[in-house]
Amino acid sequence: MDLNYTTTLVDLNTLYRAKALAEEYLDGGQEIEELSKKFPTLCINSVSDTNVIGVCYGSINKTNNKKVELQGIAVDMRTGWSKGIGTQLISKFEEEAKKLGATTVGVGSSDDFNTERFYIKRRYTVESIRLEFDEK
Repeated sequence: MDLNYTTTLVDLNTLYRAKALAEEYLDGGQEIEELSKKFPTLCINSVSDTNVIGVCYGSINKTNNKKVELQGIAVDMRTGWSKGIGTQLISKFEEEAKKLGATTVGVGSSDDFNTERFYIKRRYTVESIRLEFDEK
């Protein structure tokens, strides 16, 4: 069965539901609320009927305004998993980042192989995870 949904910017009508989904899957409910005020075009949700079934949000890097940081992306596993919603969310996020003049999207690390595979499948590259000790 096909799922009908739209992917748009988070607005006042969907913020509460987007916040609840981010809290459930990412512990990021408060974060999306704050970012929706500072970077409204970088807070995106997918909505089916009145249900928010996916959310994606981020911000402009504090030291490099050509880089946007993707801080969270989640899809409701009960209704939207493996239906292309994550791809739609990240595509819209990238589109909005380009409109802001960004040339790069950064993503934090993940300990989940499926999450890493999701990004790699969409042309993201793994740079490094490293620890550098201070020389004494």
